[in-house]
Amino acid sequence: MRFALAGSPASYRASLNLVAVFRAILLSVDFLFFLYAFHAAISIRYWFAIAIAIDIRYRSSIRPRLFSIASSDIDIERTTITRCGLAALGPLW
Repeated sequence: MRFALAGSPASYRASLNLVAVFRAILLSVDFLFFLYAFHAAISIRYWFAIAIAIDIRYRSSIRPRLFSIASSDIDIERTTITRCGLAALGPLW
């Protein structure tokens, strides 16, 4: 293989070929899929980091996770009246 001197037409063609190779790699399906998967992994890690930081910051004010499912069914600030509550109040007219 012959090496071309800088500034010669052969070195210019070699640099164009190198650019074409890089373009082919950057536009390949495999590279685009890798880019997509890497971006998704970074995004998921980012959101988990935010969730963990919020948990640590507000740990004392958040209900324990053990009771979170059972206590989520109980709404102490409920403003609507169920049918049973309506029957207990009697007719409203």
